Parts: sequence; C-alpha cells; structure tokens
Amino acid sequence: MEQGGDARPAATEASGAELALQLTCEVAPSAQEMRAVRTRLRTLLEQWQLEDRLANGVLDVADELLVNAHQHGAPPVRLTVSSGTNEIRVDVRDGTTSPARLLPYRPGLSEHGLGLQLVRQLSSQWGQTTDDSGKSVWAAFARRPPRTA
Repeated sequence: MEQGGDARPAATEASGAELALQLTCEVAPSAQEMRAVRTRLRTLLEQWQLEDRLANGVLDVADELLVNAHQHGAPPVRLTVSSGTNEIRVDVRDGTTSPARLLPYRPGLSEHGLGLQLVRQLSSQWGQTTDDSGKSVWAAFARRPPRTA
C-alpha cells in the first residue's frame, strides 16, 4: 500500500455499546497495490468474523468500486470499509464529481456495465454522494451476528 496510507484497522466507539471497526487507506492504481489492498481487506474480514458469503461480497464490491474509481475517477482514491453491529459499509472516494452511472447490461452482449450491476446485486443498498472535492460511491451490507467457534 502507498507509503503513509493508514491501512491499519481502527476501532472506535459508536453509539451506545456498538463497536465500530474501520479500515481506511489510499489506493494507487497499480496491480500490486490492488492485490495488497485485497489481501489486507480479506484478512480483516476474517478477523471481523463475517460469514464467507458476506465477506466475499464485501471484497468483490470493494474491488469493483476501486477499479471504477481508477478507471473513471481521479486521484486520490481512498477506500473505507467499516463494520458496526448491524452493517458493513464500503466507501470509495475519488477526486472527480462526475457521477457513477448504472449502465444497462445484457449478458453476452454488453462490453460495459457489469460492475455497478454487481454492486447493486451483492449489497443491501448502494449510492453516491458528491461535494466540491469529489465523490464517494458506497455500498452497505446487512451484518449478521459473528460466527461462533
């Protein structure tokens, strides 16, 4: 990961007894950087004791949003994944205010448009926000109680 990026999980106290866990890092557009971020996120999702299906969905959506930000956005690109008691949230921020667009996708025919369709299908909800410095595209996942050993 990029030097100086904070890739360590942070634990912060949220409302009441809810513990919020978070990973935040800037992600450069190199294949090596993307692999390192996926590996780090996979490790954290395992530590957060998510069921495999949910962890895989979070990982796939984070990867897709990062790829989109690098292809269609502008630097810097920043990934934030946070876990509370009831929800996992993936947020990718980039430096352009151009909105992400959900394109029509026809299997076997379309050359583009699968990415945000996957985000929509894998997450509970998704959306985007913009301000003067860029946009954030986010996806939320309902979280079940942790696995027991």
